[in-house]
Amino acid sequence: VIGGDTVGVFVKSGNYTDWNAGADKDYTYQLGWTNGNYELADTAASESLTTDGMMATLTGHNGTIEKRLLTITDVTRADKEYDGTDGVENAAGNIVLDDRIIAGDNIGLTVSGSYDNENAAAGEDTDALVDHNVSYTLHLDNDNYQLVKTSADGKGTIRRKGLDIVAEPQKINVGEAIPTFTGS
Repeated sequence: VIGGDTVGVFVKSGNYTDWNAGADKDYTYQLGWTNGNYELADTAASESLTTDGMMATLTGHNGTIEKRLLTITDVTRADKEYDGTDGVENAAGNIVLDDRIIAGDNIGLTVSGSYDNENAAAGEDTDALVDHNVSYTLHLDNDNYQLVKTSADGKGTIRRKGLDIVAEPQKINVGEAIPTFTGS
């Protein structure tokens, strides 16, 4: 800039050709400046500049859009009825992520979880249920997002499964002794 001249350069708009995360992305800036005695010049080999009056278009191919990082903010208790396995039912429903997901995006979250064992109680002769440690593994199917951690730990309970006791039908006449019932 010569002498006391001032030149204000401003960006009117800037856009990537698409919004997906990645490296070497194409982009375009619409630029302008405030002093007609000067023109913008391009000195970067990775960009090109075209001017029209006091407006310019700067294009490049080396832009980067980083993946949006997601954090696990809470792990709710896992609860199920005894089924003989250590698998967590609806494991994804127990994982709470931060609110950085763009409205309308499907992040494709899949979660598997397992209790530290498959038992409901510490023994058959106690009513106390086991407070299980639960381990989760998380995966995303959307390349625009990344999990800060792909595993989480929580707690959970396996409720005892109720038993249906069914007696085999018996017939007796009034006044006869009640027979021994059998069943399953």
